[in-house]
Parts: sequence; structure tokens; C-alpha cells
Amino acid sequence: MAIQGYILSEQAVRDLTELSRLVKSLGGPQALRDAARRDEAPAPPYRRAKIVAAEATVVVDANANPVQWKYKIQEIVKTTAGYAGWVTMTKGYVSSTFDSYNHAETGNDGTGRQMNGIDHDGADYPATFKMQPMQVGAVVLFEYVQVNSALTEIWFWPPGYNGEDGTCA
Repeated sequence: MAIQGYILSEQAVRDLTELSRLVKSLGGPQALRDAARRDEAPAPPYRRAKIVAAEATVVVDANANPVQWKYKIQEIVKTTAGYAGWVTMTKGYVSSTFDSYNHAETGNDGTGRQMNGIDHDGADYPATFKMQPMQVGAVVLFEYVQVNSALTEIWFWPPGYNGEDGTCA
């Protein structure tokens, strides 16, 4: 494809097509200008993924149990009604490394009350209990977050907060 004397690669054509679709979905160029004048960014186009694996980070509580994880995800699309029908997209994003992060774990530091509302330093918190990573198979919304010019991360919103599991005495 050529535009004003330039020859574009197939990827450039796909990128321009996607950009055009996004601008239209956000209300067109005027809506983008209006949002800029209000000092607001238009809502980002969230995508959906399924969690396929979790790996603990070094952030732990007093019992050396993890309270933050990195995740592998696969982008999915809905193909049928109801709970079934979520399938991996043929050309969607698929983690090759543990490069995705859970917004709900951002404030977890292992001391005191964690983002799920459980106080890991509390007198009633059993030493046999542990915070759990998000469940493999959970469907989440995700976005690309630009950290700097060389680094983009994947961040997702889970359907809930991390659970706790263990044995009572």
C-alpha cells in the first residue's frame, strides 16, 4: 500500500487500521481534542486475557509467604454465549515470560493489612495461612502500560482480590 509516495509494510497498514478503529471508537478526532482540553485521556481499549501461570515475587509476609506474583497470560476472545466460549486468540497477546502484574497486588508489602483486607501481622492471622495468587484460568481485563521508552508492562484487573488458604488449629 502506498500513501503520498510512501510504501508501507503490512504491519504499518495493520497499525494504521487499528489506530483508525480506536479513534472512531473513542468518538473521532473531535472527541480526542475535547478530552485533551479537559486534561483527561479517553478510556483505554481494554483487552481480555486468561491467567495461565503465576510465579511468586520476593515480596513476602512475616511467615515468608508471598503476597505478590508475576503472571503469564493469554489474550482471549468470546465466541459463544454464557460462561463457556472464551478461546485463545489466534494472533492475540501470549506471555512467553512472567511479565504481567495484578493491579490488586500493588499495595501488598507483606506487613499489616494487605489489599485483600487481611492483616498479615494481626494476632488472629494463623501462621498456617497464606495468601494465594490469582487462580489459573481466571478471566481478567488487561492493558499495556508504558514504563519508559524501552519498557512496556502488562497490567490486569482481576475479578476479585487474592484469597487466603490454610488450616485452622
